[in-house]
Amino acid sequence: MTAQRQSHALFTEKEYWDYEEDFSAKHEYFRGEVFAMAGASPRHNDIAGNIYASLLSQLRGRPCRARISDQRIKVEATTLQTYPDVVVVCPPFRFDPNNQITLLDATVIVEVLSDSTRHYDQTEKFENYKQLHSLRHYLLVETERISVEYHFANDSGDWKTENFVSLDDVANLGSITCKFQVGTIYEEIDLI
Repeated sequence: MTAQRQSHALFTEKEYWDYEEDFSAKHEYFRGEVFAMAGASPRHNDIAGNIYASLLSQLRGRPCRARISDQRIKVEATTLQTYPDVVVVCPPFRFDPNNQITLLDATVIVEVLSDSTRHYDQTEKFENYKQLHSLRHYLLVETERISVEYHFANDSGDWKTENFVSLDDVANLGSITCKFQVGTIYEEIDLI
C-alpha cells in the first residue's frame, strides 16, 4: 500500500485514532501527519494472503501470531503508525496503553511492493521499522516478478540482506522457526 498526504494539519495520536475509527480506509500516521493508504491490487492481496496462510499454518499451536494488513503497528521511537501487509508478533504482546489495538512490537514484517511503495518500503519505512527492538525479519516481496528481498538481524543486531529470485529459494525465519519457500509466496499467482 502507498501512503499519500492527507492534509497539512497536524494531528494528535488521539485525533488520528478517532479519525481511523470513522473511516473504512486506512491511514498512516507519522509525526502528526496523516497519510491515506491506497488500496491494493488483487495480485498484491493474493501474495499477502499466501504469506499469511503459510505463517498461520507454521505457527499453529505456538505462541507467536500471524496478523494480516488490518493490524496497526506503532514505532514508539519515531511515532510511525502503519499497517504492514503481514506481521508476526510474539509474546509478550505489547499494545499501546492508550489504544489497545495498536501493537508496539513485531518480530516479522512483510511488505508486498508496488511501484508507488517500493522506494519508501525499502528506505524510510525500513529505517522506522528497525527501531522496533523486537524486529528480526523484514521481507519485501515484488508483485510483478519473482523477487523477495529478505533483511534479517543477526545475533549481534546487525542487519544482513539476502535476495531470492527462484521459486525453489527458501528464507529461514530463525527467530520464529519458520521457513518460506518462495514458490509458496507466488503460488497460483499469474506473473507478467
